[in-house]
Amino acid sequence: MKLSIIIPTYNEEEYLPNLLKSIESQKFKDYEVIVADANSCDSTVRIAKNYGCTVVQGGMPGVGRNNGAKIAKGEILLFLDSDLELTQSYLIEMIEEFEANELDIGITQINPISEKKRDKILHDLANWFMIAFEKNKTSWSRLLWNNM
Repeated sequence: MKLSIIIPTYNEEEYLPNLLKSIESQKFKDYEVIVADANSCDSTVRIAKNYGCTVVQGGMPGVGRNNGAKIAKGEILLFLDSDLELTQSYLIEMIEEFEANELDIGITQINPISEKKRDKILHDLANWFMIAFEKNKTSWSRLLWNNM
C-alpha cells in the first residue's frame, strides 16, 4: 500500500463527511484511511465506518496521530485534520512530489473553509510559516535535530 491517511477526531460529525468525500473523489486509490477517535459523543465513528475507514482509539490530536501511525500499512503517512477538504488532485500531486524530490517529510499550504476574516488571517499566517520553513528546511532540520 502506498499511502495511509490518518485523521484524529473528536466530535467531528459536521466536518468529517466532507473530508472523506474529498478523499473518495481522488483519482489516486492506493490508500487506507485510519480515523483515530478520542471517544466522540456524536456520530463521528459511525460516519467513519460507513466510509470504510479503520477506526482506532485516539486522543487529542498527537495521540490519535501516533495510534493511527502504529497500525498504518502505507509507505507514506498523511496526517489530516477533519475540518478540511482535499483539492481534486491533491493525493496524486502529493505522492509525485514526495517521489520526485525523495522527501522524508512534507507540509502543505491550507485554505480555510470558513469565510470569516479571522480564519483567513490565521490560515495566511500558517501558510507564511510553512513557506518560511520550506525555504529554510536545512537550517530547521539541523535546529530540530540538535534539540532532540
